[in-house]
Amino acid sequence: MAFKLDSVVPWGRNMEEYKLMFRLDDNDMSKKLQGLAMVQPVLIMR
Repeated sequence: MAFKLDSVVPWGRNMEEYKLMFRLDDNDMSKKLQGLAMVQPVLIMR
């Protein structure tokens, strides 16, 4: 059975919001992401 969604509202944040939240700069963005836990926003970069 097919259905049509007229409006979809994504739940979450976009990359720009994460950059602002964690104060990420270009140097940070060039690193690999090691882990992310969103219960208490924590970002681990290496």
